Amino acid sequence: MNPRSILLAAGGALLGVHAANAVELVQNGRFASGNFADWVLFTTANGTTGNPSVVSYDVTGAGAQNAAKFDVGQNTFRTGQQGGGLYQYVATSAGLIDFSASLASYRSTGNLSGGVFEALLDDVVMATWDSGPTDGTIRRDTLTFATSTTAGSHKLEILITRPWLACDDGCTPNEYVTNVSLTQVGDVPELSTWAMMLLGSCGLGFFAYRRKVPGTIQSHPQ
Repeated sequence: MNPRSILLAAGGALLGVHAANAVELVQNGRFASGNFADWVLFTTANGTTGNPSVVSYDVTGAGAQNAAKFDVGQNTFRTGQQGGGLYQYVATSAGLIDFSASLASYRSTGNLSGGVFEALLDDVVMATWDSGPTDGTIRRDTLTFATSTTAGSHKLEILITRPWLACDDGCTPNEYVTNVSLTQVGDVPELSTWAMMLLGSCGLGFFAYRRKVPGTIQSHPQ
């Protein structure tokens, strides 16, 4: 094996060890229970989520799966975004976390807003997707964010809002959420730790290189 291959293998091993430490923190993120177990549903002050339920729907475009379904909007028409969503508390250790969630919005006819989706961590907005006006097609996207966090309990929330009234006659767009995931990637290594690992990798490569260099025969004068 040449030195470059050894270095790449060593680097890949380091990354593999880091990735192998990923731990899923969200409970019932794919709504496999068929209900909102482990989640808390909520609405904003002047908002509604319609009749939230877990349904089978093709959120990602890869086939139907369980998903949370909402029909968000205002109760009384006023300015501003209103609606609701769901949250749960997750326990993390200090280090990096990765979040993702699959989203979709649909209404068979036009509507000025299919919904604004936000992912919040401890009430701080970390990612946003505005699905825009509906036009009879399914709009799909994914919310993602990565950040470092402290050890302890943290509130993970998905908020969906619209600036218009919700109604009961099917005029409100449907919003879908599934594949909610928050993984603990692992503790953040100290810079000195990274330096030692890289030095060790370089050392392996150098040692292998030295072993491959053929010995030289020196001639001595008679």
